[in-house]
This record gives sequence, structure tokens and C-alpha cells, in this order.
Amino acid sequence: MVTLKYQGQNYEQTTGGKTVTLGYTGTLEEILAFAAEEEVGTYNTEYGVLVNERHWQDGGNIWACEKKYSQDRNGNGKEPPNILFGKKSATSRGSVLALPIEACPKYLTNWNHYLFAAPGVTAIPAWWATEKTAIMSSEDAQKYAWGKSLGDCPVDSSGRWHVIKDPVKPGQTNWDVATYSVTETAKFANAKAAGKMQTNTLNKIGFPSETFGNSGGNWKCDDCTVQWQGDAWYATLTWTKSGDNNGWDTDLYGSV
Repeated sequence: MVTLKYQGQNYEQTTGGKTVTLGYTGTLEEILAFAAEEEVGTYNTEYGVLVNERHWQDGGNIWACEKKYSQDRNGNGKEPPNILFGKKSATSRGSVLALPIEACPKYLTNWNHYLFAAPGVTAIPAWWATEKTAIMSSEDAQKYAWGKSLGDCPVDSSGRWHVIKDPVKPGQTNWDVATYSVTETAKFANAKAAGKMQTNTLNKIGFPSETFGNSGGNWKCDDCTVQWQGDAWYATLTWTKSGDNNGWDTDLYGSV
């Protein structure tokens, strides 16, 4: 069993924070397995980021392993982006979606509809100022009709109807909603492996590996890239959060 060495704990203050170095002993098999449990660059919730690992024969059948971790000034582990091959790191940015104006919580039918009235009808109904749908009672439908364009004006046996109210927000078809996008990046040793990261993902509903605390709704992959950047092949996936908690329409988009 791997055990902590006598006087095997070392703590060092640096300009950027603190480092913790821990030394262990065990058999060769135990030390090799212990060293393989964490890759350099991974995050340990207790000690921080593993920045260095080495192991050596300490005498006879005894082997030693030393792991060095990085912490912030308060002794908390600093969790950086993952830079290991095949592992995803993520960045977040603000984004704007243009949604149909009807999706706005404050939407009123009069924002983008004309109100037509039958010949001889001039009274403006009280519900014109508060209605949220184009549905009306059969009694009202004998006298009034909604329409998004002048071409929707009804014509019946009594003649052509007329406009009694213009749209409150004429020409307004979309509503801009602030949302978030997350771009995941991972590096690979070859183009084929990088390409697999984006296979069957574009324009599909799913979730990035990191949402930065943004809850509600769901996410859709709206962009992806694969390119060589000097030392490795880098693949990216860009996810856009839905404009509301209803999420992206599963009737329109498949899932990853």
C-alpha cells in the first residue's frame, strides 16, 4: 500500500500562490499505479492542480513518488482549463438571439396586427389593448378580425372591411434576447481524432461539458471547427443556450 513518506509534506509560498509537494513510498507496482491515477495538468479538489510528478527507486524494493500541486494565495485549489490531449476546456461569452416577437412575455396581439372591422363598425373593443392571441369569440368575429398585413382585410357579402387600429409596433417581427454561448476546445494528435469530436453534433441539442452556472433551458451546437495550431490539432464546439426555459424545439432539432 502506498504511504505518505516521513516528512513527506512540503509547502511553499510563491508570488502566484502556494505549492504543495507530497512524497509517497511503496512497491514498484503500487507506485506506478498511484502515479497513473492523476495526469499532470488535472485538478485535485484537495490540493489543487498537479503541476509535476516524478517517481524513482528509493532503495531495494522501495520506490518513491513525488507530486507537486499548485494552489492560490488562500490555499484553495486553482482549477485551470484542461490542456491534456482529448480533454475539453471551455470559454463563455454573451450572445444575442433574435426570437419571434410573439415569444416576448409582454407580447400583445396589437403589437404586430391590424384590427379590421366590418362595414359600419367604428367602436374599438376594450380587449384590443390587452389581448395576447388572435382568438376571439364568435360574436366578436362577426364584427372584427386580426391581420398581420392589409392584404388580410376580409371581404364579405356586406362589403370590404376597414382598418380601425394599426399595429402598435409596425414592422417589428423579432425580439432580441440576451443569452450565452460556450465554446469547448480540445487538442488531439491527429485530424481524424479531432474530427470525431464534432461528428453528429452540429445543429443538435445537447449540453457543453461546462455551463458556467447557467441553468434552465437547453443548448444547441451552432458552430464547430477543426484546425492545426502549431503543436496539435484543435477541435471546437460552440453551444448556444436557448432564449428561454422552454429550450430549443425538439420537433425542429435532434439531440446529440
